[in-house]
Amino acid sequence: MKSASFGQVIKHGLFTWLQTYPTPEMIRALYARLRDEVLVATMLTLTVQEVKESVAQWADRPQNVFYEAPARRGAWTRTQLLILGQRWLCGDKTADIAEMLGRSAGSVRAKRKQLGLPPRIRLSKIQAETILAEKRSAIPADPEAVLTWEQASLLPHEARRGRTWLVRNSLNRLTLTGHKGGDKYGGTRPPTLKSPTAILHFRTRVKLRGTSLFRKAR
Repeated sequence: MKSASFGQVIKHGLFTWLQTYPTPEMIRALYARLRDEVLVATMLTLTVQEVKESVAQWADRPQNVFYEAPARRGAWTRTQLLILGQRWLCGDKTADIAEMLGRSAGSVRAKRKQLGLPPRIRLSKIQAETILAEKRSAIPADPEAVLTWEQASLLPHEARRGRTWLVRNSLNRLTLTGHKGGDKYGGTRPPTLKSPTAILHFRTRVKLRGTSLFRKAR
């Protein structure tokens, strides 16, 4: 049985799946095809540094370039690849991604396999409950510890108050902090960054003000 460190539990209707995390081999394979560190990082919901570290020991790795779609009918654009990768890793259904992209489900499924995006594994109810229990037990109790987006999502609403976690799909390691007395969230980006630009989960509504990021819960 797969462990909690292998992926994220997602549920679609009556079925539960383990969305596996990207492996270094997957990262290198995707980079070999796209040759764009930022694009690969964004598609796999990683930081650029994580991608750099995965390809660092690759002596003959292709030069990093800005990906541009081939000049042919039906070619996948950079934006479409970003949406495919992020929405797949976030747990969306193939049909929903296809509708978002204006493509067929078969086209999305074929592209996902071609790119080698992390697969999903069907779980039984007992397997899912075991993995989730393991994940919850691994959440740091220290209130000063910065949580991952996934760890924060496993906490009850009240337990997130006062905690800080990474913004989902942020290339620049943006964080959110729940206010102890209410449902507002405030966050900051690292001071070394010159720009607040980040790729965010499309359901997260944010406003950037200088070096700070604010979000009000729905």
